[in-house]
Amino acid sequence: MGCCIPPKESREPIRYDPDFNGPIHNRSCTDIFWLVLFILSLGGWGYVGYYGMTHGNIEKLLAPIDTTGARCGLDSSVKDKPYLVFFDISKCLSPGTPIVGCPTPQVCVPNCPSRTIIFGAEMNEQNFGAYRSDMVCTYDVNINTLTYAQAVEFISKGKCAPYVLESQAVLSRCIGDLSTLQCQGDSKSSPKTLSKVTDSCVRNPSEARKSLVNRATALDSYVGWIVASWMSFFKQTDERETHIVRSARSCCA
Repeated sequence: MGCCIPPKESREPIRYDPDFNGPIHNRSCTDIFWLVLFILSLGGWGYVGYYGMTHGNIEKLLAPIDTTGARCGLDSSVKDKPYLVFFDISKCLSPGTPIVGCPTPQVCVPNCPSRTIIFGAEMNEQNFGAYRSDMVCTYDVNINTLTYAQAVEFISKGKCAPYVLESQAVLSRCIGDLSTLQCQGDSKSSPKTLSKVTDSCVRNPSEARKSLVNRATALDSYVGWIVASWMSFFKQTDERETHIVRSARSCCA
């Protein structure tokens, strides 16, 4: 037993006092009111979520945005151009890219480049016709009427990309094979063929590409990753429901 607690035998039992009214005379239970309010709050948030999923366009959160602010594949000016190309993708390897963006011109295109071309090294006045359609330029440049002299001028002024890489679309962003941009030996300079068009090079192309892919999936906001998961989930749900309906029809036929 403790020194401050009397033994059980010595404690006097509490006796009933008919005049005792308690600490609060008019007491009432408030738990039910707050429970109802909490349930109504959950219902309200559920309705907001349902309305957003049924009436909203979650693809807008994933659409890439070009240098002018147009959303590739969504805005009227680039409706037929759902993919985003970076003029010099090596600039996107900067640690601050996810925060401040990639410091290179970006345009929407109908398709990602299907082959790797370094225009300054491979293109000349005689074979220009074979490379014209592969060029990526700003929207004010008409590639169909472009001459070789204009192409050289626009590349030097940054209105056309100095090179294109064979690319695959990652969330509608063209991420290419970076081996062409690999640094030469221990030097920090760009490969000889690219030394006149970019001052950047890539030491580990495979790791750099993985980094770009990871940044593309989280570009602008990590909400994009969540939305992508939602889209995948609902797509799988629709496919399962379609399979069930088809199976039921085949059984009843």
